[in-house]
Amino acid sequence: TLGYAQACTMAYIVLSVSQLVFALFMRSEHGLFAKSFTKFMALSILASLGLVAAVAFFPPLMRLFEVALLPAEFYLYALLFAIFPTVVAEILRVITAFQNRKHG
Repeated sequence: TLGYAQACTMAYIVLSVSQLVFALFMRSEHGLFAKSFTKFMALSILASLGLVAAVAFFPPLMRLFEVALLPAEFYLYALLFAIFPTVVAEILRVITAFQNRKHG
């Protein structure tokens, strides 16, 4: 069972990473993997992921943000929860494009 600080950590990671994935998703009308983002966008995403990791793993920042280390499998769960909405949106985008081609 997770304590309060671990629950905050899960929420922080899920919300932060999901927003970064969503930012990539919203850059293109053709899907997440259409490579429609710039080098600056890619560097910004990587830098943001680095900051998220720093807060999640660097003890002084962990204390400042009141987060705690999680059991290893919970980082995987957090990643899955973070990307799930975008995966669903991507699937819906493909289905909609297929239906539009079929009827158009």
